[in-house]
Amino acid sequence: MLANGGPGGMQRQVALLANGLAHRGHDVTVVVGGDEAVGGIDLERVALIRLQPFRGRSGGMAFVRALRKLVDRLHPDVLHGHGLRLAMALRLAQHSTPMVLVTSHGIDPAVVSGLRLPLRIAGIAVASCGEAPKQLLQAIGIASTILPVGIEPAPLPKSRHDVAQRFGIPEGAKVAVSAIRLSDQKDPSTMVEAVALVENLHLLLFGDGPLLEHTRLLAHSLHVEDQIHFAGFSNEVRAWMAAGDVVVLSSKWEGHVLVALEAMAANVPLVATACPGIVEWVRNGDSALLSPIGDAQSLGQNLRRVLNDNVLVTRLVAAGAQVSTTHTSKAMVDAHLAAYGTSAG
Repeated sequence: MLANGGPGGMQRQVALLANGLAHRGHDVTVVVGGDEAVGGIDLERVALIRLQPFRGRSGGMAFVRALRKLVDRLHPDVLHGHGLRLAMALRLAQHSTPMVLVTSHGIDPAVVSGLRLPLRIAGIAVASCGEAPKQLLQAIGIASTILPVGIEPAPLPKSRHDVAQRFGIPEGAKVAVSAIRLSDQKDPSTMVEAVALVENLHLLLFGDGPLLEHTRLLAHSLHVEDQIHFAGFSNEVRAWMAAGDVVVLSSKWEGHVLVALEAMAANVPLVATACPGIVEWVRNGDSALLSPIGDAQSLGQNLRRVLNDNVLVTRLVAAGAQVSTTHTSKAMVDAHLAAYGTSAG
């Protein structure tokens, strides 16, 4: 169950999980509120059902009624919501479903206290995609079980010639890549400011969001509009990422950020902020270089270090590749089946 579609990491995880469960022989239906696209679902194996758009904090009565009718018709053994705002809707629609749970894919620390009452009222099992949301929930008295994220093997990388042809970046230039939603959570301003401090570095920035125009204006004001390449969304973002010299993230908080794992799997060094959702599993100086949240100077300095120290890059890439091997799609599906009380075989 997803409250909404879109290109986010949570939606990608649901697609990967659904495909993996179906491949193991389970009947899987992905239910989505609204009509936004959800890419990556194997529609030959997985059913996709659309409901009314999710409204308010509980989905709205039309959404809940439609979900209840669907549950009555399908009689699922497991009803699994992704995103904590689904908790109340699942509680209202569950009827006699044996297993009902909701997974947190990341929580803004500034609003976590407001989740205590609705989650207690919902009274369903809660899971976390990583240690950061688990700790935040624990702080407000909500217990959760970690269900890990997973990634597929890295695709073949694009070439620097491809990058030059598609985005107009000189083939000899240094390239940083990022794939984010342009929102306050991801703090694209700090990323752009950091890139502006590094001479001749180009940023290939995939994604869209409410801060797109603000980020464009910032690049212009810093006189780096020719170095910041707004690439929008791409189904091939992992192949483009693998063509870069470094992957950069400037988030204020995360769940268990997929882009970081995908960079490691692609053998590209990671420079990021030491935010919740990263600092719990990334070792600074070992599998990545981490900077304080909002510190463009430090982030820029770490970008320079990676671009000018091949020995450091070799160490970061080797350690990152080892980390990525522990987050396979198989391991993710196994963990979910165990949580559902079903054999992982």
